[in-house]
Amino acid sequence: MGLSGKRVLLGITASAAAFKGVALASAFRRRGFEVDAVLTPNAARLVSPRQLACITARRVLWTEFADDPGDDPAPHVRLTEDLSLMVIAPATADFLARLSLGLGDDLLTTTALACNSPMVVAPAMHNRMWRNPVVQEHVERLRGRGVVFAGPVDGDLACGDSGAGRMMEPPDILQVCLELML
Repeated sequence: MGLSGKRVLLGITASAAAFKGVALASAFRRRGFEVDAVLTPNAARLVSPRQLACITARRVLWTEFADDPGDDPAPHVRLTEDLSLMVIAPATADFLARLSLGLGDDLLTTTALACNSPMVVAPAMHNRMWRNPVVQEHVERLRGRGVVFAGPVDGDLACGDSGAGRMMEPPDILQVCLELML
């Protein structure tokens, strides 16, 4: 099965690992995927939507409200049509909680809630946050709904600590996605 023409929706949340989401978008494109990207509003402060648009060759969205009358009034629905896979990398503890609880309060969560395609999340957070029982409850709830987790892995964290919570590297996340799709 060829991958050319398959479409991936990449969500990037506000994490120190947000730059890895940009690298993942590039890796998907090199493999022949069409890539749409959605940033959370705070992720748009860490990653340039224009930079991501250059890599994806598509418009990058970070707000669910139309900027002008010609904009799509329901991008969260349109983005999920004919979608092969949705990937959230990095996925913060906040995003995992909101998705687990079915809260749709920004474009990324409303899009994830409208998505019927397979979903992969690549968590990135401090190891104490990852081990928190509430976070683990959300993770188990999402796994029970079929969400595939790519990581996290043990390693150096942005704050200088080390432990489980580091986002997987983009090539490893890509491999998880390819195995899921093939």
